[in-house]
Amino acid sequence: MRVKCLAGFVPLGVYLVYAMRRVECPECGVVVEQVPWATGKCHLTTSYRWGLAHRDLSGIGAIGVDEVQWRNGHTYLTLVYQIDTVKQLLWVAEDRTEKSLRCFFESLTGNVRAGIQFVASDMCKPYRKVIAEQILAAVHVLDRLHIMRNMNVAIDEVRRAETGRIKKDGYEPMKKVAKSLRCRRPAMPGTSKGDQQSPCSESHG
Repeated sequence: MRVKCLAGFVPLGVYLVYAMRRVECPECGVVVEQVPWATGKCHLTTSYRWGLAHRDLSGIGAIGVDEVQWRNGHTYLTLVYQIDTVKQLLWVAEDRTEKSLRCFFESLTGNVRAGIQFVASDMCKPYRKVIAEQILAAVHVLDRLHIMRNMNVAIDEVRRAETGRIKKDGYEPMKKVAKSLRCRRPAMPGTSKGDQQSPCSESHG
């Protein structure tokens, strides 16, 4: 017996394979044993069928899109969560491609998609493209960590370019000038020059 045992919103093939035993009942004769996870010859587990019957995707106002690494190397799953009044996993798909996320939106009705007002994700390019394509009216909130990382990279590139330009013009980079000024701290009133120690000397022991 081969039965599918994950909810319908998970497009991954997860199955339970079990060899059903035939038993001889004194009253019914030879019959196939009963198991708690399935009924008769149905190829869906009991919990799977219950999930399909009770799944409610109405009222989704905010979703979060993320990826998780699940094998060695760069192998990812795409996850979609509902993150407003109800917290629940809505979708799991292999990879972090446009197709991985687009299939989620295509599984929703037009009314459900129209009701999504907010979406949070990182700056993954395939995710951003599909979100702009499928729910253009929603407010897209990007992960602060990725924004700050990109900002720091941009600032560092500008700093290096300016340092190179200053050196080329014959000036000292500001970092060296600032260090020189710190090492020339004026003497405190009532102390001699010999009593003062440079902060540079203090820092270097």
